[in-house]
Amino acid sequence: MKTVVLCDFDGIIALDDVLDEVFARYADPKYRSIVARWDRREIGTPEVLESCFPLLRATPDELNRYFDSVLIEPAFPALLRLCRERGYDFYILSDGLTWYIERILNRYDLGSIPIFANIVSFDGLEAHFSHPWRNKDCEPCGGVCGTCKRDVVLSFKRKGARVIYIGNGLSDRYSAVEADLVFAKGRLRDHLLAAGQLFIPFRGFNDIISSLTEGVQ
Repeated sequence: MKTVVLCDFDGIIALDDVLDEVFARYADPKYRSIVARWDRREIGTPEVLESCFPLLRATPDELNRYFDSVLIEPAFPALLRLCRERGYDFYILSDGLTWYIERILNRYDLGSIPIFANIVSFDGLEAHFSHPWRNKDCEPCGGVCGTCKRDVVLSFKRKGARVIYIGNGLSDRYSAVEADLVFAKGRLRDHLLAAGQLFIPFRGFNDIISSLTEGVQ
């Protein structure tokens, strides 16, 4: 059976929650009320991006300079190496943007990593977004995510794969419960704990490496 590892990016691979930091550093404070509506699931990620990016007081070049300062979790290369040695397929699964994920990872010699995430392009300073993995008809979340992580998990499951899921946020809660093995921290950990769902808590990738090395199933 093929094993697939699906890993969130912000606050897990990247030490920063990159989008949160972008808005906190560079956006008009009005962004907070928009993000609060997302927190209450009143609006979706696409609406947050489209509403918050015009509030930014930074150019794409200035944002790139911030992205170039973002560090990844030190043990991530070791986890990626372990997965490749075992023949596990590793994917990044994010409700963020391929723009900064690719830029941050390109500073490290990690090879090619497939990414499921939202896409942004620029016409001058004007941002245009696309969401190739959105599912507006997703019943559990009502289609609020820009990237339907649940759909991605289920697509691999339909192909007969064993899915290992690594997450930390609200956008992971409906996808994690469909996986075969879940490593969780942050808000995802709290949600799964309250819901009585099985998971393995972790603080960093060394914890996950130890669990996989010890043969956790």
